[in-house]
Amino acid sequence: MFERLQAKLRELPVTKDTQHFFAEPVQARGVAIAAIRKLAAAHGREFAALSVAERAVVAERLWESGGLEEGHLTILLYARLKTALSMDEVQLFHGWLRQYVTKAEHADAIGMALLGPALKSEPDWAAVFLRWASAQQPWVRRAMLAAFSKAAREGRHREEIRELVVLAKQDPERHVRNAAAWLERLLCL
Repeated sequence: MFERLQAKLRELPVTKDTQHFFAEPVQARGVAIAAIRKLAAAHGREFAALSVAERAVVAERLWESGGLEEGHLTILLYARLKTALSMDEVQLFHGWLRQYVTKAEHADAIGMALLGPALKSEPDWAAVFLRWASAQQPWVRRAMLAAFSKAAREGRHREEIRELVVLAKQDPERHVRNAAAWLERLLCL
């Protein structure tokens, strides 16, 4: 499946140079996110039919390719799954954050599209996510803030979110502090 997805990504039209959106160099083709969403929708059933282990292999290969679009595609394929995620899959996402993620876009997408829904279906995982919020990698810390964003809007996990915000407001990374301020505003709505 990986080879087919790679081939389809190469066929998508390039719409713009995405480098101007980033301060640091980025490996991107310039494919519009709408086209990547359509690709994920077209292959969602095939991806869902794979075993957990097979999905993980496809995902790892997409991430290892290093492209911005491949990361987005991986996240979108997992977000389309209709089944509840297992802790093994959540651990897989944590691994992506530690190993592959180098952009806020991917950290936020993993947090909001994958970890947030997992937290809603398994509220007890909040304790795990809070532990991960102290991770060495800044993208893990940022993703944990994003994971609680929907819970903040819905009034769930208020104490955990407050604890997370207090911790993140002291973070040495500006992008993590900014995400903490954003989550704190959501909590106040």
